[in-house]
Amino acid sequence: MTAALATFGFAANALRHFFRRRLTFAKHLQNSNTGLTTSRYFRLMSMAIVEMIWGLVVTSLNMWFTCQPGLRPWISWENVHQGFSQVAYFPTALIPSSTLTW
Repeated sequence: MTAALATFGFAANALRHFFRRRLTFAKHLQNSNTGLTTSRYFRLMSMAIVEMIWGLVVTSLNMWFTCQPGLRPWISWENVHQGFSQVAYFPTALIPSSTLTW
């Protein structure tokens, strides 16, 4: 969550810097022989911002639904590792046939 909020800060700073030096950046893109134009760069930045917003929403919802019933207490290491060596057995009918073929 902290990393997602930090990326928003960096993205805002990058966009502010981009808008301040828009003409210099466009001239630099014209002089370098790349297919990247100012509009493509802005579209790429927009897609990155949408992805950051989506990641923040998904992370927030995941944390909300995980913490909704409450956190379980951490009693001891013995409690944490209880049943650690237990191997679960499932009927073959429940396992997909593609998984059974090695």
